[in-house]
Amino acid sequence: MSTDSKFVIMLEITSGVSERLLFNMESLKDDNIVAIMDEIHDVIWLWMGKNTGLVQRRGSMRAARSLKAYGHEISPYIVGRKLKDVLDVRGDSIESDAEQKQRFEQVLNLFNTEHNLKFEGVLAEYTGIGAGASNIKYGLTTEQRSELVKAALAAPTAGDDTRKIEQIVGDFRPPPPPESSTAKVIPKYQENVSSVPIKTAPKPVSPTPATPTKTVTIQQRAPIDENVLGEIKGSILINAILSKFNELFVGVSKSPDGSKTYSIEGPNGETCKFNIKGSNLSFLPGSWEKIAPNIKQEIQKLFLDRVQLLIKNN
Repeated sequence: MSTDSKFVIMLEITSGVSERLLFNMESLKDDNIVAIMDEIHDVIWLWMGKNTGLVQRRGSMRAARSLKAYGHEISPYIVGRKLKDVLDVRGDSIESDAEQKQRFEQVLNLFNTEHNLKFEGVLAEYTGIGAGASNIKYGLTTEQRSELVKAALAAPTAGDDTRKIEQIVGDFRPPPPPESSTAKVIPKYQENVSSVPIKTAPKPVSPTPATPTKTVTIQQRAPIDENVLGEIKGSILINAILSKFNELFVGVSKSPDGSKTYSIEGPNGETCKFNIKGSNLSFLPGSWEKIAPNIKQEIQKLFLDRVQLLIKNN
């Protein structure tokens, strides 16, 4: 890539897979997550639409960190290799959170700054901006490299110097900081410090007291409390759902009557909602709508089998 150009590309992240989007505001929607790889600010802006779920957001953050390390190849370029940070831009917070609003404004500024589009509108190229700390090469900024080249050309022996600029720059880099004078010196281990064995007096042997005879009383097992039984059923259901999904978000709210409502969210959105009151567990409307029927049946069968086993042994 030319050192005078900076590139920005937008990638929609779905189930850990990234797909290129057209570089425009319309690509940021309420129900999608988009990684905006920004070489100007040296970060990835991770747009999270206000209708996206927590599990979806957490998975996309892991994918964005991978992009930060390796960049995105769009031949002949590799955009955003080793960017410095991943910053979330949450669509549900840009009106209420000052920091989120500022980040969103920086994203908007990318579309309003003069740029050229490549590869049918997916890659934005910015020319003549982003110089300075974000344009470091060989350990120096653009301005520092320019001054160095001028000084080298003005030197009396400039015509005899056939080294490349990266070789010359190495001579002008600042020396590494000296080691701290307060560092502790750890002496090497010395063998055979003393060859004289140290004798210790033997410890007196105390007589072993007689073991008292214990009386074992077998108590009858008390039945499980109804509220505890309801909580156990909820745990069994969550465990049954986890047998089909690797990651879940569990939310819980408590009602004045003591009942609890659980909201279970998987990678594709809400899995189910259920209410626990005493030992009774009941599903709420809308449950299982985003789950394939065969997966739903397998989860419910596993749940019922384990609950029957629990009741049988209680």
